[in-house]
Amino acid sequence: MLTSLDLSANTALTIFECYDNVYEIDLIGGTFDLSKLPEDIENLGMCLTNALTYNGEEQTQLIEVTIMDELLTEGVDYTITGNTATDAGDYTMTITGIGNFTGTYEAPWSIDKANPEASHFTFTPPSDLVYDGTAKEATVTTDAIGMGKFTVIYADTGGYLIDNIPTDAGLYKVGISVEEGDNYYSDDEIWDFWEFTIEKAPEPDINFSCNLLKSML
Repeated sequence: MLTSLDLSANTALTIFECYDNVYEIDLIGGTFDLSKLPEDIENLGMCLTNALTYNGEEQTQLIEVTIMDELLTEGVDYTITGNTATDAGDYTMTITGIGNFTGTYEAPWSIDKANPEASHFTFTPPSDLVYDGTAKEATVTTDAIGMGKFTVIYADTGGYLIDNIPTDAGLYKVGISVEEGDNYYSDDEIWDFWEFTIEKAPEPDINFSCNLLKSML
């Protein structure tokens, strides 16, 4: 398609299409300038080049942008906004054409939730580990942002879960059960090398008991 418009006696503007590209010819004083008209960037092809998983740090979604199999250059052909975030979730970036390109294009991207691991938690054994008939409760804490609620769980030396907080003398393993949170998935059982031993109560002092009994007679 060819369109010609006489602007003055010395100037003519010609616009034509060639292989889906639009060009402009300016004829001024016997010379002409051929320039490509800006192309709408909404026709782009885009590929997300890095998969992101929550790690507590700000992350950037990288992309490749092409038009007609031509790889475009950020800062030359387009700019990007909205492609950085920290928390897990769904986001939208905006690609804006510059230079030989015009218009905007919005593209979805996301940061996946992380799997909870023992390294995200701190274990502290009970302070008094001598049998006295009371429950010995371990403490587990975390500073991880967006971690779901979690429960401390216990197992015996055979690895069998026990329903209550340990009371009797013996060796116990400690784990956690984690619910899904804003930045982390759930996990029914996480075990590390966390454990503690409740020692048997000391034997009574027989001599002391006999002497006490004699003094009472």
